[in-house]
Amino acid sequence: TLVLNATGKLHNVRGRYTDARAALDSALTLATHFSNQEGQARALMHLGVTYVGVGENERALDISTNIRQRELSKDLYAHLSELYLQKGDHQRALALYKQYDSLQDTRFTEMRTRYHSERKERENIALRHESGQQQVTIDRQQLVSVLGSFVLLLVLASLALLYRTQRSTARHNYQLGEVNQTLEENNARLEQALDQVQTLSCLIPICANCKNIRDDEGYWERLETYLLKRSDAQFTHSICPNCVRELYPDYADEINPDPPES
Repeated sequence: TLVLNATGKLHNVRGRYTDARAALDSALTLATHFSNQEGQARALMHLGVTYVGVGENERALDISTNIRQRELSKDLYAHLSELYLQKGDHQRALALYKQYDSLQDTRFTEMRTRYHSERKERENIALRHESGQQQVTIDRQQLVSVLGSFVLLLVLASLALLYRTQRSTARHNYQLGEVNQTLEENNARLEQALDQVQTLSCLIPICANCKNIRDDEGYWERLETYLLKRSDAQFTHSICPNCVRELYPDYADEINPDPPES
């Protein structure tokens, strides 16, 4: 069907209307047999052109009306109106021209309606797009607001935690400073006590008679000299009652009337 329709169209273009009619009649028969509506419409459309070419305008007009080919019908109405005008049949020519003008107005009205419809559709699309953009902007602003609030809360929580941590650290440092100060004071007192107290913890060779002490280098020193070198002890001299009685017997009773028993 496609090949026959194409062949008929080509013959119409070349003005070979007889060959075109044969090819298109075959195409129409095949399309009708196989219920191919599209093929039938194409074959009838090309046959309309063929009938115009051979002067069968009325038949071509009938075909164009049946297949609803408005452009073909419009051209045929104009062509037939011109032919009837040349024949002097003004009434028929006027009727055909009115048909032509009606199709022309209808086409204009449809074009205008289509234009307004498409324009309205474009406006609706633009409006939906704008609404969508506005909704996207609103959603974005809401998201930014929510994120901003979350970030603000996070910052406030962080500041509160930082303040609490710093306060706890400051209190801990203060307590640690007090402890360190106490330890330093105790250490100072301990060092001072250690400086004041020296312990002699060894075997000291002492003479059994005169009580002199031998130092590490083998020299004999008096007891007080040895202690003075190795401690912070200070000596003040006195005399015991036994020595008073031994050294100063004439004054022993006056100095110590009741001497302790030895």
